[in-house]
Amino acid sequence: MALGSTKLWLKHQLKTIEHFQPPHNLNVANVVNFLCGNQYLVKVTDKNLGIAVVSKQWYIEQCRMHLGNFDAYLWVQNWNIDPILEEFNTILNSYLWPKVLLNFLKTTTAELPKFYIIPKMHKEPISSRPIIPSHSWVTSRSSEVIDYFLQKCLPYYHWILDSTKSFVQALREADIDLANVYLVTGDVTAMYTNIPPLKAISICQSILRKHNIDLEGCTLEMIVKLLEFTLLNNYFCYEDCHWKQISGLAMGTACAPIVANLFCAFFEQVLLRRDPNIIFYRRYIDDIFLLYRGSEAELGKSLAKLQIYNLKITWESSYNHIHFLDVNVYRIGTRLATSVYRKWLNKYMYIPWSSSHPISVKKAFVKAERTRLRLICSEEQDYQESSRFFFVNLLRRGYPKQVLLNWFPLSLIPNNREVKRKRFYCHPFIIQFGNT
Repeated sequence: MALGSTKLWLKHQLKTIEHFQPPHNLNVANVVNFLCGNQYLVKVTDKNLGIAVVSKQWYIEQCRMHLGNFDAYLWVQNWNIDPILEEFNTILNSYLWPKVLLNFLKTTTAELPKFYIIPKMHKEPISSRPIIPSHSWVTSRSSEVIDYFLQKCLPYYHWILDSTKSFVQALREADIDLANVYLVTGDVTAMYTNIPPLKAISICQSILRKHNIDLEGCTLEMIVKLLEFTLLNNYFCYEDCHWKQISGLAMGTACAPIVANLFCAFFEQVLLRRDPNIIFYRRYIDDIFLLYRGSEAELGKSLAKLQIYNLKITWESSYNHIHFLDVNVYRIGTRLATSVYRKWLNKYMYIPWSSSHPISVKKAFVKAERTRLRLICSEEQDYQESSRFFFVNLLRRGYPKQVLLNWFPLSLIPNNREVKRKRFYCHPFIIQFGNT
C-alpha cells in the first residue's frame, strides 16, 4: 500500500472510532519521521499481543544473539541451491509416488526464507522468538505432506490437546476427587529449537511403524525420506548472508508442531506410566497442565523426574488457582471451575466497526467470541462478567451501542458505571518499547 493511501486509510479509521478522540490532528508524516529519526521499528509481538515499537539496535542485537548460537545455526559461506534441488528431485524420481501426491510435490517453490524475530513482550526482561518462515521454501510442500500423515498418529496420544475446547471438555469429564490435589502447569523452554532433528526423525518413524498408519499408497521409507529432507534442509538468509539451522525444528515449517508433539509424546507415555500420582495430564505444544495427588514435597520430587528428553521445563503449582492457555482453573469446594484468563498485555484488537468487513462477518465474530466465553466459563457469574467486558471492548472498537444491544441478551449488557470504568482498560493506541 502506498504511503499516501496508508495516510488516508489511517485517518479514516481514527475518525470512525466512536469513543476515541485524539487530542490533536494526526500527522502520519510526523509519526514516520519520529520512528525513522530515532531508529525505531514497529513489529508484531509474540502471543498475539498487538504491535510493539522497539529500537533498531535492540532488534539487531537480538537477531545476532540467536544466530550467535553456533550449536543451532551454521553460516554457509559458499551458498548453492542446486544440490538441494537435486536431492529433492532424486527423492521424487526414486520412488513410485501416488500421482496426486507427486503433482503436489512438484509444485514446490524455492524462495529462500528470511530470518526475523518477534518481540516477546510478556517476558521480563523482554526477549524474542526466532522465526524462519518456510512457507515457500523447497521443503514447504514436503513439510505439508509430512504433517498430513503424522496427524493420523495423534488419536493414540489422548493427552495432546488441539484447542482450549478439548482441554475444558477433558477437565470437566475427568470427575476427579480433589483431595490433596495440586494444580500444576509447565512451560517447555524453546521447544522447537531444542529438539534434535535426527532423534525426531527416528521417533516419528517408530511411531508410524508402531501404529501401522495408512500411508495411502506410500511406503514408510518414502515418508521418512521426505521427513529427512524437510528437517535437515532448513536454510535461510539474514543481512545478505546464508545460514543453515543444524539443530532444532524450523519455527515456520508446516510439520514442526506435529513433529514436536510426537517427539514429546514418545517420552511422556513412559513417564506417565511411572508416576500414578499424576492423575490428569494434558499438553498443548509446549504448555503442560497436570493434576497431582500428594504432598508438596512429593510433588517437587515428581516434577524433577518428569523430564522430556533434555528439554527444560519451568513448573508452577498452586493448591487453589492456576491459569493454562486462556483458561483460569480454580477450586470451588470439591470441584474445579474454569473462567477466561486475560493476559495483562492483551489489547483486544478486534475487527473495528470501521472495517470494510460485511456486517454478517462482524456479527458472526461476536457470536463466536460469546460462544468461546460460554465454553470456557463454567460459572454463570464468570460468564456474565466476561461478556460485559467483551461488550465494553467492542464499544471501544467503535461498535455502535444500539447494534450491540440487538446482538447481546439484556442480562449481558453492562451498566454505565462498568462502561466508564472499563472503556479504556486496553487503549488501542498504547505502544510498548523494547529495551533501548
